Amino acid sequence: QESPIEILEVTANEMNFRCRVCGMDNNGESVILLHGFPETSHMWEKVMKFLASKGYRCLAPDQRGYSPEVADYVSVFSESKARIDWESVESR
Repeated sequence: QESPIEILEVTANEMNFRCRVCGMDNNGESVILLHGFPETSHMWEKVMKFLASKGYRCLAPDQRGYSPEVADYVSVFSESKARIDWESVESR
């Protein structure tokens, strides 16, 4: 029997993230699938169904900037800029 994909709200750091989950009734290990730019958690649906069919529990959040309630693009830009600044320091 195929596990359905459900969409839940998960709170982390006082922010609510939209997450796709699948196989949450399974007893296997949990797998967290993270999307990149410009994707969303939707990209993982086929993988989630496959992993759930093998007994895994899957969670794929829409990351900051992609979850409707966490669309703080200023923070996303600031964090990205900080990473870029740090990487330029490390490479010297």
